[in-house]
Amino acid sequence: MKYRFATAADAHTLAPMNFQLIRDEGHRNSMSMAELEQRMRAWLDSEYQAVLFDDEQGTAGYALFKREPDWIYLRQFFVEPERRRRGIGRAAMTWLMDNVWGSTKNCRK
Repeated sequence: MKYRFATAADAHTLAPMNFQLIRDEGHRNSMSMAELEQRMRAWLDSEYQAVLFDDEQGTAGYALFKREPDWIYLRQFFVEPERRRRGIGRAAMTWLMDNVWGSTKNCRK
């Protein structure tokens, strides 16, 4: 698994996964794909960061978060449905804690 920070240019990749996450959670958000892409681009242009989880099959998921002074706010965490139950989410969280979030002890969702 490879991990990379997303840029606003990745919003087109993140929007469909965000759409699936909304459906998976049973959320009533009715935003279109274009609106989700625009919102993701705005988040990435502001205080949020995203990390994409990639392997030889493509992008398996992502984490969207922002840093607060005393904690990390994890806004979205997603693994593609057909890739779940394979340790991808656990490996991604471990990588994020070890390589990105570091000494921040609190992660809130």
